[in-house]
Amino acid sequence: MATFTLRLDEYTLQKLTEAARKAEVTPERMAALTLEAWILADDGLDRGPVGVGEPARAWTGVTKDGGPGQRTTPEDHEGPFVDLDVALDALSAARITARAKMMGVTPEELATLALDSQFFDYDDFEWPEGGDPRTAVAEPIIEEELRDWEDVRPELEAYLEEKLKARR
Repeated sequence: MATFTLRLDEYTLQKLTEAARKAEVTPERMAALTLEAWILADDGLDRGPVGVGEPARAWTGVTKDGGPGQRTTPEDHEGPFVDLDVALDALSAARITARAKMMGVTPEELATLALDSQFFDYDDFEWPEGGDPRTAVAEPIIEEELRDWEDVRPELEAYLEEKLKARR
């Protein structure tokens, strides 16, 4: 058994507590079960830092003109934060530690990110117009004329042949 001390914001703690009440367990136990299920369901530790969603408090804002806003940093987060001690089995703790090392963060930070993403509910927030990440992105405006593949393929093959000859 290993114990991680996680710093949770009010929102994540509230969602965690609601889920714990429904499951009739303590918030600490609910956090442990969630983390163990998350890390054990991920069989690809060798594929890099994939599988952790971006937490709500690290979302990049959008300005009124639709451009990207200033990105937040951990120092920008306002409290209060609550420390939660979560006891994990040895295998889950080792896997979280290995994944955290690959990502360059502490195991506690990774576990907090995982809980943030697991309990995040998009419907709990009012998104600026066009800022809801669940909505489809508008089609890009293409300024150049599009051509059929049959017309482009001979040009591409000739270009690639030229490049190969230059390397020989």
